[in-house]
Amino acid sequence: DGFVRWTSDGSKIYSNLLADWRLSADGRIFSFELREGVKWSDGMPFTTDDVMFWYEDIILNDELTPVIPSYLRPGDEVAVFRRVSDTVFEVEFAVANPMFVEERLVEFDIHAPKHYLQQFHPKYADPETLAEEIKKAGADTWYSLFLAKSEFYWVNNPDHPTLYAWKVKVPSPADMVVFERNPYYWKVDSENNQLPYIDEVRFALVPDSEILNLKAVAGEIDMQARGFDFTNFPLFRTNEQRGEYRTLLWPQGDGTTSTIYLNQSVADDELRAVFQDVRFRAALSHSIDREEVNEAIYYGQGTPRQASPIPQSAYYSARWESAFTEFDVDKANTLLDEMGLKRGPEGIRLLPSGRPLSITVDFRVGAAEWLEIVREHWHGIGVDLVLRPRDRALFDQRVVAGEHQALGHTMNRMVVPFNDPRRLIQCPYWQGRYAEYYESGGTVGWKPEGDIAKLHAVWDEMQAEVDAARRHELGMAITEIHADNIWMIGVVGLVPQPVIVKNDIRNVPETAVYDTVLRAPSNTCPEQYFIAK
Repeated sequence: DGFVRWTSDGSKIYSNLLADWRLSADGRIFSFELREGVKWSDGMPFTTDDVMFWYEDIILNDELTPVIPSYLRPGDEVAVFRRVSDTVFEVEFAVANPMFVEERLVEFDIHAPKHYLQQFHPKYADPETLAEEIKKAGADTWYSLFLAKSEFYWVNNPDHPTLYAWKVKVPSPADMVVFERNPYYWKVDSENNQLPYIDEVRFALVPDSEILNLKAVAGEIDMQARGFDFTNFPLFRTNEQRGEYRTLLWPQGDGTTSTIYLNQSVADDELRAVFQDVRFRAALSHSIDREEVNEAIYYGQGTPRQASPIPQSAYYSARWESAFTEFDVDKANTLLDEMGLKRGPEGIRLLPSGRPLSITVDFRVGAAEWLEIVREHWHGIGVDLVLRPRDRALFDQRVVAGEHQALGHTMNRMVVPFNDPRRLIQCPYWQGRYAEYYESGGTVGWKPEGDIAKLHAVWDEMQAEVDAARRHELGMAITEIHADNIWMIGVVGLVPQPVIVKNDIRNVPETAVYDTVLRAPSNTCPEQYFIAK
């Protein structure tokens, strides 16, 4: 519920906390106007002082922000924020940065409640009082106290004011995290009734998806989409009457629900040389019988396709969607033979050193079924697949460390793919050290060459392009590079997202695009949901 919001179908953004914004002709200076009269959940006014506090006292403070985020330093110069009035502020970049609003202001706050957080900041707080607060909290430093009070405040700190529709009442890590309505929430309906309609929202924390599914079919969940897999759709439909709920099917923003990412910077030198050969990636793709996966796992409701933007996207590419998706085992074997990857006595192909060609695929628990089918397909062309289930923390840890060889995961964020470049441009899943190099401006990681370097260069140009039509051309050029290379091998996509909604929960739309970049279900305005009596 940020400065701007996506529409339910992801087709455009609209003003939310912002009343308006303008961009200079050269694409460098944004002028933002906040809505008048907005208050924090404790009743204090929300003004540009809160924006400037976030910028000057959090972002520009070395102890709180040792490394300034890349989105605030395009052109390697930190953006300058200027207060114009209580409701107007400007942001000036060293270079053109026309995508700033849609890239950052849907998902990320660029404000903080100065009146609350200044008591934990040495620039404002009385030293003795602050020392007492540090001691009372068991913190080591003022900045560790400050971060404890402000990081993930919406679930961790009931005292932290919010602008969201609900504020946390019982914080994490309780088994039941409880939110209550924000008494000063700034939205009203057409009859001047203050939103949100629902007084309290409870999140029960469960250990695994099986418990989640059982709670759903028992009618213990009022509204939820996250965590439900389409493979359980028949179970949900069968139990609707007993559980007094309905199962909606929202289109997902996933390019493919089932995707294999080959780490182009894998530490193993031999594997890296193989992974970086497009013939190898093409062979793997051609050897997958996507129709079999679709029927066996998704009841034929998905679409066999390559990992790519969905048809609703302005950046949809039919060429990329179908690239190397023809099921052709002979073609796959021919490509591997051309690479000199001969079969060993067990039928598994051998690397130049004589080692069997074996790939370890990390995946989050729950993706095993489609991966088992792909493993059989790849075994048929002489490529051994070792499947390693990981919990989310270990999965993410291995990605950050670049320790993975390959990943089995979704490819989401594909309705507006360039509003979050973590899949197409600087994705650690398939770029590994090359993404690290790009993200850090060349201070760490590996310098890419060839088409990955070209990808980064086109993206740099796209981010600085003020003309929307030309920016779209550059985006399509990026899709062409991906279609040539298929660093991400998609299997089945366009699989609907099951959404469980109790019969007495209303104003939940029958259809909306479900995607992370849209902050779904935020794009459906949950503050307008209500409980029918």
